[in-house]
Amino acid sequence: MGFYIRKAFSFGPVRLNLSRSGLGASFGVKGARIGVGPRGTYIHAGRGGFYYRQTILPSRPQHPTPQPAQTIQTPTTELQQISSSAAVAIDSSADSLLQEFNRVTRRKDVFPASAVAGVLLLIRAVLVPVEWWLLGGLVVAVALVATIARHNDVTNGTLLLRYSLNPESTDKFTRLQSAFSKLAACHRIWHVDASGHTDDWKRNAGVQTIVERSDARAGTGVPPKVNCNINVPTLAAKGTSLHFFPDRLLIRDGSGIGGVLYRDLQSGASAFRFVEDGYVPQDATQVDTTWRYVAKKGGPDRRFNNNRQLPVMRYGNLALASQSGVREMFQCSVPDTATEFCKALGEMGQRTDSESVDVSFATPEKGGTPSGSLWLALLTMVVAIVALPIPPEWRDSFAKPVVQAVQTPPELQRVETNLDLFLKTKKFQSASVSAVGTRLTLTVNDQNQKHARQTGLNPLNKNLLLAKVLPPNAEFDMCGAGIRTVEVRLNQSPPGELILNCNPQKGHKTRASSNSTEAKTSKIPPNTSND
Repeated sequence: MGFYIRKAFSFGPVRLNLSRSGLGASFGVKGARIGVGPRGTYIHAGRGGFYYRQTILPSRPQHPTPQPAQTIQTPTTELQQISSSAAVAIDSSADSLLQEFNRVTRRKDVFPASAVAGVLLLIRAVLVPVEWWLLGGLVVAVALVATIARHNDVTNGTLLLRYSLNPESTDKFTRLQSAFSKLAACHRIWHVDASGHTDDWKRNAGVQTIVERSDARAGTGVPPKVNCNINVPTLAAKGTSLHFFPDRLLIRDGSGIGGVLYRDLQSGASAFRFVEDGYVPQDATQVDTTWRYVAKKGGPDRRFNNNRQLPVMRYGNLALASQSGVREMFQCSVPDTATEFCKALGEMGQRTDSESVDVSFATPEKGGTPSGSLWLALLTMVVAIVALPIPPEWRDSFAKPVVQAVQTPPELQRVETNLDLFLKTKKFQSASVSAVGTRLTLTVNDQNQKHARQTGLNPLNKNLLLAKVLPPNAEFDMCGAGIRTVEVRLNQSPPGELILNCNPQKGHKTRASSNSTEAKTSKIPPNTSND
């Protein structure tokens, strides 16, 4: 905005200054004054074009109230990652359980590989083809291997986990499930991946802490290949999932599964103001607004044209930590749900003597013979796929085509050579002649319309073409070489076609008629007889 207001009111040695920056006052005489204004206390002196101004006491800058976090990031800000350590320490009572968790999670299933190999083997057998009885045997063998592989994966690759809770423990876990269901009902839940402090609050909507977030999912579930008799609350985000079992918290990531008891878990929840730069959840509460680029007084910075207004939302924060390495932070759109879930987690860590949580898990016998036999059967199917013969149609398609050279008959070569030399003498330097089979192609470029019309090239005229372009007896020579059609291409235009008059009966009739004429004109001597 280019316009501004400035007005001064003098009352003897006192002057009041009213401007866009605010109200100020000065005291003194002309050439020497002491003033107080929005920019601080200053002295001003000078006459005749030479002046001196010095600020004695600058004003305190009025920064906007910093916000705890926001989504806008600057490239110069270094964010600290917030994640649990790769190896979370576990209590000794859960060593065997955690080992079994990690075993079934890292185990490679045989069924997917056997199913793919079996389908490929049957396709190859159908395409070869093989005898019907052999194809039927292959179908039975593939189905049998796939069934055994699936049974083996379920038996040796599934952990059966069973919890037994007394009434007091059941009540606590039920309250935890109820609080988690309210948290899961929030429209948006985020996992805080990293956070950092920034001093450039003017370019970051007036905040001093920025975060990097990713979407999180809340629901009931268990780790893969685990069968449990209870519904376990689960928070999953960006390669990490947190499973809240009745006795401990299990954390699963790419490196494996770790656990921590609730009494060793520290949890905290709070409501905070958040400058939202993305999608605003419908169940969230907006408490204020700010600007993408903030001026010193909290208003919009006029130096930026794309300065837009941002909502300030009230979100909930849930933090989980432990001395063993757990370090997770979540945000939700409804703050009260995070507070209630944090309270339920605190109750889980305060276990009394009357509470009991018994857990049992089934560890199947891990023998090497069944798995080894399945992998041997899988290897046999792969060898059979490679050993089956290639179908003939595939072999023909893969074979390199043999290109046979086509030799031009001497008569066609002679006609091509004679026509090409004759066209060059007729100043058709860009003309070319090619003959294949019974067709001769004449290509002429760089011809203007007048000359093309005079020579019968455009529109195509057989008589003019034979008289103006081609040599004498050209039609007779081409017919003698076996050519029956002349294709004419002019200046990249669509080709035209001429049919030669190569009727063999015509020349025969001409010769017969000439013989009869000669017979008529010859003098036959009269018959003389000797009397």
